[in-house]
Amino acid sequence: MPKLNTIGVTSDLDGLISSIKEKEEAKQQSLPDFDASALEEDWNTFRSKISAKSVIAAFKHVEFTSDGNSIQVFVPTERIKEVLLDSNYFVDISARFKQENISHQISIDKERFPDYDDGGNQVKPKTDMEKYQEMVKKNPALEQLRKKLDLEFDQ
Repeated sequence: MPKLNTIGVTSDLDGLISSIKEKEEAKQQSLPDFDASALEEDWNTFRSKISAKSVIAAFKHVEFTSDGNSIQVFVPTERIKEVLLDSNYFVDISARFKQENISHQISIDKERFPDYDDGGNQVKPKTDMEKYQEMVKKNPALEQLRKKLDLEFDQ
């Protein structure tokens, strides 16, 4: 049985492992430090890759603050929070920055978004009388026509 030269294989393997480690270290050093501006740039890059209009619209109502190795995220509704979580933005976020173990917390804070309308302020349907009164404001001759034709509203 022929003898294998394991010394040559081991040294090649050691060289390959050290080469991989050097490349990983260089890649880690090229990553940006985790701060507010780097987070904003990363978020804008992520948003620019999204094509769904509803998701783009939802992400206009997301605000971040960062502190150390944590991100505080604010959204106006539970639905936007779900869309954000479904987007997988926070998956491996630590791999995009030099810092490790970056944590995040998403909070619903309607007060931070006073201009956001989630459709909860729906106007009640108008009665026939209310509709008629608005029409008369726009065209007063309508009232004269109603009287001339002797029309009345049902009670």
